[in-house]
Amino acid sequence: MDCMRIQSTLSHSHSKNWKYDVFVSFRGDTRFNFTDHLCAALRRHGILAFRDDTRLEKGGPISAGLLQAIEGSQVLIVVFSMNYASSKWCLQELAKIADCINIPGHRVLPVFCDVSPSEVRKQSGNYEKAFVEHEERFKKDAEMMEQVRRWRAALTQVASLSGWDLKDKSHSAEIEKIVKTVTKILGPRSSSSLSNDIVGMEFPLQKLGKLLVLDSDDDVRVVGICGMGGIGKTTLASRLYEKISYQYDVSCFMDDVSKTYRDCGSLGMKKQLLCPAFMEEDSLICNILMADNLIENMLHDRKVLIVLDNVDQRIQLEKLALKREWLGRGSRIIIVSRDEHILTEYGADEVFKVPLLNDENALQLFCRKAFKCNHVAKDYEGLTDSALAYANGLPLAIKVLGSFLFGRDVSEWSSALVRLKETPTKDIMDVLRISFDGLEDPEKEIFLDIACFFPNDIENYVKDILRIRGFHPDNGIKVLIEKSLITRDRWKITMHDLLRDLGRSIVREKSPKKPRKWSRLWNHKDLSNVLRENKPAENVEAIVLPTNDEIREELSLKALSKMSRLKLLKLGQVKVNFSGKLHFLSNELGYLSWKEYPFTCLPSRFQPTQLVKLILRYSNVKELWKGIKYCKQLKWLPSTLLPIGEGSHGRLYYGGIFVFNCPNLSDTESCGVTVISWMIKMIQVNMQSSSPRCVIQVVIPGTEIPRWFNNQNEGSSMKLDPSPILNDNNWIIGIACCVTFVVHDTPTQLPEEPKYPGDLGCGFRLRSGGSYFAVPIRLKKDLITTELDHMLLIFFSRDRIIDHYTSHLKEGRCDLDGIELATLSEYPKEIIQVKSCGYRWVCKEDLEQLNSTMMYSANSSTQNKKGKFLAIQ
Repeated sequence: MDCMRIQSTLSHSHSKNWKYDVFVSFRGDTRFNFTDHLCAALRRHGILAFRDDTRLEKGGPISAGLLQAIEGSQVLIVVFSMNYASSKWCLQELAKIADCINIPGHRVLPVFCDVSPSEVRKQSGNYEKAFVEHEERFKKDAEMMEQVRRWRAALTQVASLSGWDLKDKSHSAEIEKIVKTVTKILGPRSSSSLSNDIVGMEFPLQKLGKLLVLDSDDDVRVVGICGMGGIGKTTLASRLYEKISYQYDVSCFMDDVSKTYRDCGSLGMKKQLLCPAFMEEDSLICNILMADNLIENMLHDRKVLIVLDNVDQRIQLEKLALKREWLGRGSRIIIVSRDEHILTEYGADEVFKVPLLNDENALQLFCRKAFKCNHVAKDYEGLTDSALAYANGLPLAIKVLGSFLFGRDVSEWSSALVRLKETPTKDIMDVLRISFDGLEDPEKEIFLDIACFFPNDIENYVKDILRIRGFHPDNGIKVLIEKSLITRDRWKITMHDLLRDLGRSIVREKSPKKPRKWSRLWNHKDLSNVLRENKPAENVEAIVLPTNDEIREELSLKALSKMSRLKLLKLGQVKVNFSGKLHFLSNELGYLSWKEYPFTCLPSRFQPTQLVKLILRYSNVKELWKGIKYCKQLKWLPSTLLPIGEGSHGRLYYGGIFVFNCPNLSDTESCGVTVISWMIKMIQVNMQSSSPRCVIQVVIPGTEIPRWFNNQNEGSSMKLDPSPILNDNNWIIGIACCVTFVVHDTPTQLPEEPKYPGDLGCGFRLRSGGSYFAVPIRLKKDLITTELDHMLLIFFSRDRIIDHYTSHLKEGRCDLDGIELATLSEYPKEIIQVKSCGYRWVCKEDLEQLNSTMMYSANSSTQNKKGKFLAIQ
């Protein structure tokens, strides 16, 4: 490497590196009272004070080390007492201190303990007596007599400076004033341990300062700092503390509150708050009541700054019992946590989410660690890009990785970066895992599913799969966001690459070389190995391969049949040349998606009772027994498909059957009747549950909207009449919608690969925005070879349209005027043309009388006019 020198670009408040903050010159008569209390107060505020308690006055000159301590101290405090001038040693210190008055950076502060400033300045009273003795003693020594004259001048010079006269004043109050003055002189100071890690702090510090409203003393504010592990929360809080702590009467930075509470309990936390800020010894604090009283009394009406670092449980804040009303105006509390919910529940006024480093700052930090300079060494440019892509803006990863690579040659870098993709760095994973270990079991499972399968995917789609898996994604995803394990970006959820790697390493950790023992499989290599081994894989619960993954090996299907716990199977664009037959899958299978399915028939033993979705696009399947699919070679569907049980615990049930682009269906009307019969049964089953909540979709061949949908319109949208629900007494159970559309055969405009997760969506639109449910129809060139008309039918339970929308409207249901049924396509009408749409408010009586002929046949008559529905037409 051609770069080995560190070049610091950090700004410093002072040009000189001081050895000590404060030097205290004093006579022994104040050692155990005022001076002792002053030095203790300085220490409590993190001020490094030098005082010479070991000196023995033997008449000789003060040591060179003492002179260096004076020169190396920024603030020089002289405590003048009654007997100060009788000490030759003190006067020698004073002469040196006087020499420093005119040196830039030094500041001299006199304190008059039991003597008046005038007595010191004029050397009268006891000071006069002392100098009579000195002059008598050295009258025959010309050199020492010159020193005595210098001492007199020093006394006059220092005593003339602005300082503190303690006569008839409270020593403790004056000490507070002295400490406050010293902290202002010292100002913000950078920690040497942080100096090389402070990159990209300017914007976060400015943002945090605005949230804290530092220029106002009107109130007490609590601000939270949150973010994923290793993102720099503690570094940011420490840097801010260094910059602003001098402005407060009391300041305390509580390191690792979580560890303190775990090791020492609530009393230990209270001592950590009290001892650095108020006293030297904690042995006097023997119980919680005493600690609480001390905290309240000590903090009362004082302007304080308290930083609580690494709070990972709400109970830690509860046990600390730090109340806002105790604090003086202008006080600030900063709480650092990975869990945003802890901060909001505590009542933080603002929460600052620490961002990842941008590319420029990430590069700067990496160079400091990997090259010990601010630029990339020659021949390392491409490898640096790879390393930064792996770290993805996470400061911890950048520092660990850069430090590890420092001093290594190009080949070592290449090898290390390849190995990192297979085995993440333990130092990084250990920090990130803390957040995972703090999750409850259901949230751990959701985290692992997202890490393995959906680290960057559409939120509604991910929630759909998680529901099928039996999880509660609405709450689970919210928890993961609050704990900084995932983020929401509009309609997508994303997970940092290193958190993704963490989740996958957790799945692998017990049997890293045996994927058949993992709970999840996410790449074709591991699945190939499992299938090739043909051994029981009873731990596997889910298999999801990327959309563009391909398998071309000759594999046996017997291993799939042995996955008794398999609930999710999604093989994307996999092209497999399998040998053997699939006899059965797990009865717990809830989702099966296979875009290019290799079989012509699924036998009758394939009966997954929990199946919600089975998607087999553009495959060769010609016969199905108990399967539910839409395929290019599909010949027929069975006449009966059994409904699936309703969702449990009141969660939203979301299911569907999609028969799309199946030109070889021998009887499209029978297919439509079969699918809609299933849909009706699904609605009926779910509506009988204690908390009916469902969205059920089907796509089937069809050209006209059935007359049962009594509100119809040509085009892709139409206004809804909300009058039936304005005075609704809960007898409307939902709304059924129908859309007819055609996908045109336009090879020049169709994409090589599907662009979107759902190319057609249906939902409801208000002035303030809309909410759509996408249908998993993905378009691809050379697969849409026939222009077929299709119908999309969706049933929304009442909460999906009525309760969901009215809960957000200022005027309640009256504000539903203007709501529209609308379709949304990611493609122009030259590719996807929506021809017509319609809807019907569905009441309980409708559901009892509803049959597939009504919902499918375009020639069906309007339902019984004596029904309640007529009253709201």
